[in-house]
Amino acid sequence: MILINIKMQIRPEKMDQWLALADAYAKDVNSEEGCLFFQFARSLTDENEFICIEGFKDANAGGAHVKQPYVKKFFEAAPDLVATQPQIIYIDTPHDGFGPMGEIQPRLAAEHDRRASAQPKPTRRRIPIFANGRDHVQPSSGPCTLGAT
Repeated sequence: MILINIKMQIRPEKMDQWLALADAYAKDVNSEEGCLFFQFARSLTDENEFICIEGFKDANAGGAHVKQPYVKKFFEAAPDLVATQPQIIYIDTPHDGFGPMGEIQPRLAAEHDRRASAQPKPTRRRIPIFANGRDHVQPSSGPCTLGAT
């Protein structure tokens, strides 16, 4: 498998064009026979940064990929949309795709419920409300209506 990650900084004023191009491109690439996965991920800390995550069966599949007409279209359009030169990581690996991560597994519903029930229940505070010269006590989780008698 070949694994490719490309970091791209997009011009903010070109974001709508980028999103349309990236969406169409990802759909086209994912339809390729040799494509194992292809997606763009947006940074959580920089809304203009995207990472392209690509996996192809082998170098032959990657070679077939770059010969597709939509790849040429993408490469022609992208220079007008990127703010800096994209940075790439290319790895030829013996893996054949994603595998299970040992450190994290979903909790079973019963275990999740047991953990949740072990947590202390929050107490409701009562907040004094002063209106019309009188002291009203209102539960903090309910609606507050000033001036009620």
